[in-house]
Order: sequence, then C-alpha cells, then structure tokens
Amino acid sequence: MAQSHGVSGWCRNRRDQTVEISVSGNREAVEAFRDEVENGPSMAKVERVEASESEERHSGAFEIRPTA
Repeated sequence: MAQSHGVSGWCRNRRDQTVEISVSGNREAVEAFRDEVENGPSMAKVERVEASESEERHSGAFEIRPTA
C-alpha cells in the first residue's frame, strides 16, 4: 500500500494489538495513504486512526519493523 502511494517510512504491530505507522511523502500521498489505512485490509478491524505530525523524515523503501 505504501509503495502504491509513494510514501516512505515504517510500520509495526504492537503487543497491545494496535499498529504504529510513520510515513513521509508529499501531503497528497500521505493523505491518500491515511485514507486507505482507515479502511484497512479486508481481514482487519480498524476502530480508529490517530494521526499527528512529526519531525521524523523518511526516504527510501517502506519497512516492516518487528513487533514492539
């Protein structure tokens, strides 16, 4: 999903059954990515998405990190 929107960053599952995602890209790409995350994949149950801006910037491939 990240590649199709042209965003960089990372994601990881958390032990509390939430998912943490950090992305960088142009505003339109990040917003489109967030919209798709809010819908979630077919097997997921997305209850809510919390978003905030960060100074962290990413470049390169999107990475899946180990569970935290």
